[in-house]
Amino acid sequence: MISFRTPGLLLAAALLCALTPAAVAGDSSSPESPRTVLLDPGHDYKSTGAYSSSNVPEYRFNLRIADELKAKLESRGYRVMVTHGADELSSLADRTRFTNYDIFVSLHHDSIDEEYCLHGIKPCTTYSAYGYSLWVSPENPQYSKSYRLADLIGTRLTEDHFIHSVHHVMVTRREVLDRAKGIFSFPHCYVLRHNKKPAILIEVAVITNPLDEQNAESADFRSRFLENVAGGIDDYFQDTSGAVPPPPQPESANNRTGARSGKIQARSRGTASGRTAARGKKGSRQHRNGKRG
Repeated sequence: MISFRTPGLLLAAALLCALTPAAVAGDSSSPESPRTVLLDPGHDYKSTGAYSSSNVPEYRFNLRIADELKAKLESRGYRVMVTHGADELSSLADRTRFTNYDIFVSLHHDSIDEEYCLHGIKPCTTYSAYGYSLWVSPENPQYSKSYRLADLIGTRLTEDHFIHSVHHVMVTRREVLDRAKGIFSFPHCYVLRHNKKPAILIEVAVITNPLDEQNAESADFRSRFLENVAGGIDDYFQDTSGAVPPPPQPESANNRTGARSGKIQARSRGTASGRTAARGKKGSRQHRNGKRG
């Protein structure tokens, strides 16, 4: 989708010790070294991903938000690596060949395509899908830790009243791990499945929805969203309990009683995006959906 600030040696040392306890939820490493986060801006200038309602390619949104998350994490004392820059092409395999990092975070922006209309949501316009979503792969060798990271970020986002996407429950029929926090299973996502470290994918907003694209373009929205992502990463590394509970069993696509009530509840929350989506505005053109990963 982007070194340390050191106002004084003593302050920097104190900050580093506070952020890197000897025993944390991530992989073990020396308490003297900062934790390393590998950020992956989804897609690139050749494989652009989705196009927004104003015809902006997804990869530009992804690069910008990766830059901003990188800055937030570095200001907290993390070491941050990025899989590729704005002018670089990067295959899916290239993105999983990195070493010497603790967690992997892939950053994307979501979309909805006309084919989803066949599944029965009416009105099926770009306004009928909005919000964030979090994705993990059960085929990742660090699946429990991946889910733990997604759960902590999802907790922060929901407590700050961000709305998670409902169309992945109602339309795309993805396996749901935690409906309340917008966490989904994506078994075959390449960059999650082939990662040796805890790995998650974040869809920040549905950019084929003009209102959600406005959110993605809002510096205030992005700052607040990323503050919660960074806070969830803090929570992950500062958890010294050593206990990583197993992820919940996925909710099958054929066993989703109450999905409609969940949809109504999400739309009733107090945001302009949710209220407008509830009214089901019509007439926006659709764009092709960019595949994640």
